[in-house]
Amino acid sequence: MNNPVKTHIKVLLIEDNPGDVRLIWEILSEVRNSPFYLDVADSLLNGLNAIEKNRSDVILLDLSLGDSNGIYTLNRVRDKAPDIPIVILTGMDDEVTAIKALKEGAQDYLVKGRTDSDLLKRALVYAIERNRLVHELEEKKATLEEQDAVRRNFTLMLFHELLIPATSIKSAMLLIEKANEHAGAEDRNMYADVVKNNIQRLFALLDDLIDVSEIEAGNFTVKKETCDIGELIARNVMDIKAFTDEKKLEIKEEVNNDKIEASVDKYRVSQAITNLIINSVKSSVENSAIIITAKKTNGVPANAPDYVRKQYTADMESICIGVKDSGSGFSKKTGKEVFDQLFSTNAAPDKRIGLGLLITKNIVSTHGGIMWAESEGENKGASFYMLLPAK
Repeated sequence: MNNPVKTHIKVLLIEDNPGDVRLIWEILSEVRNSPFYLDVADSLLNGLNAIEKNRSDVILLDLSLGDSNGIYTLNRVRDKAPDIPIVILTGMDDEVTAIKALKEGAQDYLVKGRTDSDLLKRALVYAIERNRLVHELEEKKATLEEQDAVRRNFTLMLFHELLIPATSIKSAMLLIEKANEHAGAEDRNMYADVVKNNIQRLFALLDDLIDVSEIEAGNFTVKKETCDIGELIARNVMDIKAFTDEKKLEIKEEVNNDKIEASVDKYRVSQAITNLIINSVKSSVENSAIIITAKKTNGVPANAPDYVRKQYTADMESICIGVKDSGSGFSKKTGKEVFDQLFSTNAAPDKRIGLGLLITKNIVSTHGGIMWAESEGENKGASFYMLLPAK
């Protein structure tokens, strides 16, 4: 730990008695190799002005001034300089008030007439160190509280993520029961595939947790092969159909009839597409639509924001995949940061940005691509885009 004593310690003395001011000057001058520089204010008002103009390292404060008296004096100074340690100067008959001042936030107190150079130096240096430690502990406490909130919200988000495939399985099983009565083997097989795929999705969520660990460790990789992006989208839409049907959402696929082939990690890109769709499903209201687009482009599409153009400079054939919803959206100023938030601690559990977007961003960046998001504001929907090199 670094020595808290600076080469120069700036002391602000707020004292209206010239004799006491002179005494403090004399006491500080007796300190060997004194690091102290003394600035004097002869009233509370002048002291507050001095605090505003020049930051001091420690304040020596007389509670009984011509324009203020008692604990009120301390409170005014503390409100003006909440981060600067305060040492109280008090008369021999006012120690009760001085002790009360400690409870109100002062670091120490000195009794006039009983203070020598060693005592004054020790009080000032210790006040600075105690104040530093108090603020350090407050910061650590705030960090721990934030980490606790993250852990709680992470648990809630994880339970919600698990509910998505579980809900699809439950819905598909109900459809299978009805199909047993009214439909043929083909329909039953289709619903059975939905169950199978969503069971796989449950295990995929566990894989997501592993992915997050790999991302943090820098070990996240992709294995590329040629595949049809349109087929990936169609398959993902089918896999979560039970979930979207339950929320009465329409999925519109606006994909060119021609094949959109790209050399990508088929599993990872499929995972990314599903994550974007699920993210839109969670934020969408019933009876609304989610639009999925995919197209080839040379370089960055015209609708991409400027920061995307600066980061994705390669002029190469690329694939742009977009997922647009009319759900909760987000404020325009958070568009660039949306992928950096694991989830929003202020949002309801079903509105939080979860593991999906975090992993999706890393899937895209590991492919050499980039993501961005757009929204006109809260409750005005959002669009999420992935731009991937075609090769």
